[in-house]
Parts: sequence; C-alpha cells; structure tokens
Amino acid sequence: MAALVVGNRSNPNSYPYDATATLSGVIFDVPENFTEIYAAAFNGHTTTISNGGNYDQITAASDDNSTIIIK
Repeated sequence: MAALVVGNRSNPNSYPYDATATLSGVIFDVPENFTEIYAAAFNGHTTTISNGGNYDQITAASDDNSTIIIK
C-alpha cells in the first residue's frame, strides 16, 4: 500500500495548494483484480496521481470546502 497525504482536514488552509504524485516503478503485490488506488481532494483543490503503468491518471477535484471527493 502506498499513500500520499497533503494538508490537514481540520485546518483547510494548512496546505493551500493542489497535490500531484507521479508513481514510478511502483509494484503493488496484491491478489489479482484487488488493486485499488484512490485520490482525495477537498477545500476546492485538486489531487492528481499519474503513472505510465497499468492504470490511467486519476484526478479528484473538489469545488468547495464542504465536500471531500474520493475517486
């Protein structure tokens, strides 16, 4: 399992930027058809996870500070 955490939900201004992660050479050793990758965004920001591997780029964008988007 790999995780990227940026900011602090209890303080939306703690990291007022979008987040981008590019995974390179990452191998998920999990049962077949079990790999799950999530991107979460809140407070009007965007989180992007991109990889040239076996899944497309994942982008989660929130449009206000009342919703947390998990994709």
